[in-house]
Amino acid sequence: MTASADRRRLRHERFAAGFGPVCDQDCEPCSDPTFDFRCQCGCARCASSAVRLPDLQDTPVSGEVYNRRAIDEVATVAKRTACRRGRHENRRRAQRGLPAKNADGVGAAETAVSAMRALFQDVPELINGYDGRDVDKPHRTSRERRPLMDFELVELHHETATGGNDPELDLLLVDYGLHTGARRSGAYGLTVGQVRPSSQLIRVKDKYAREHDAPVSAELIDRLLAHARTRGGPVCDPDSPAYRPDAPLFHYRLRAGGHAPVTSRRFDTLNARWQRSLAWAAEEQVAYHHIRHTMAHLLKTHYGPQYAKRYLRHSKGDVTDTYGACTTAELARALGDLFEFTHPLVDGVDDRRAEARRRFGDRR
Repeated sequence: MTASADRRRLRHERFAAGFGPVCDQDCEPCSDPTFDFRCQCGCARCASSAVRLPDLQDTPVSGEVYNRRAIDEVATVAKRTACRRGRHENRRRAQRGLPAKNADGVGAAETAVSAMRALFQDVPELINGYDGRDVDKPHRTSRERRPLMDFELVELHHETATGGNDPELDLLLVDYGLHTGARRSGAYGLTVGQVRPSSQLIRVKDKYAREHDAPVSAELIDRLLAHARTRGGPVCDPDSPAYRPDAPLFHYRLRAGGHAPVTSRRFDTLNARWQRSLAWAAEEQVAYHHIRHTMAHLLKTHYGPQYAKRYLRHSKGDVTDTYGACTTAELARALGDLFEFTHPLVDGVDDRRAEARRRFGDRR
């Protein structure tokens, strides 16, 4: 089954399974995460405002099911659940001295409307062609994520290298993010086989499972592979009979001894440490994604927007982009200038040119 087909199947299953009830009150029983924030109170206010998505698994698909009311109800349930989940998370963050995150649930409602539109498009012949486009998607509140200033990046790097229970790992994650622009999923999902020392490239794979080559320094590749061999064991060693190219590269130390593959939680821990230690990081709610944003800003400012676009691995906007696209070699030259490293895609070209002239003569 393809990834898109699998997503369609999941959308239908979740919609058919039903959920709720979810009310709009703030009473304590209804805010209990144990019940996934479903309404547990029997008061009149809760009962009158509660929305329940019915179980439709035995109901034939028709216009009676796939209609505008279904979109509104799903968006309402998504927004209320997200608000409660956000308030619960903010209470936990406050106990740890962290700033509160936005918990208005608008993003969840927008995602729900988009998902329902996509779901309706899967079965147009059964629902009289209704696609839900007459329902406006909620607009999220604007959130400005600014690039870090040079001294802030130095402070962040210093805090990473000197604090926490595993600064070696955290510093490697930050340096990997700076060089490649990988999202957190592209970091904890990195395998040993994606690192290619001979070509000095890393095959980054993160959002939508898209893959792109990221040129990096030879020093970073050596550090990554040494980390993998030391903590991951023989399965991360290309010279070992037990080697597996799909073995996770990043590993953290276990309290009881040994190591385990890094998960998304490691980045939550790193973000929280930055925000507790640096006042400006708490105000800006600095997270791992700020590294990607900062490097993209530098590339756009000093080299051009096509370099930032190639570094971020965003999809091409139109056909014209193809003719002005930044190549891997051009990105390698720019990153080499910023991080002061050499790359075979750049420095090796001169050797190849000299060899060609030696063999065939200068025919300019």
